[in-house]
Amino acid sequence: MLERSAALYGIGYMNEDSPLHLGEPDLTYQLDAEHRAQVRAPFDPDAFEHLLQRTIPEVRPFLLEGLFRQRRTPGWSHLSRIHDSVLQALLDEAWQPFWDGHPTEVLEDESIDGYPGRLLALERRRLSDSV
Repeated sequence: MLERSAALYGIGYMNEDSPLHLGEPDLTYQLDAEHRAQVRAPFDPDAFEHLLQRTIPEVRPFLLEGLFRQRRTPGWSHLSRIHDSVLQALLDEAWQPFWDGHPTEVLEDESIDGYPGRLLALERRRLSDSV
């Protein structure tokens, strides 16, 4: 667990034989009211709950740390990368409210790739503009 937890500040574990996601969501896991209130704006607590339901239980505390306004880990500003493609797709989805208020020019700026969901937001924006 120490190796895995140390890698999580990326957040990830680059071993495909040991993924960070569950095969099926754990629907018994739910964010309580206190945790929901701590999710930083503009993020959607429901989207993060879905992400956590797909995450293996021993990794959830590290992901929660990246979601809250008050974090215990100094120097960690936000949860931006999970080295697990299933969970990264869910994280990209959870970041969509962040991108809603940004103009298309910002979404097209490849220099800001450190933030998840930009390409998904750009794709959705282009689809909505073409309708």
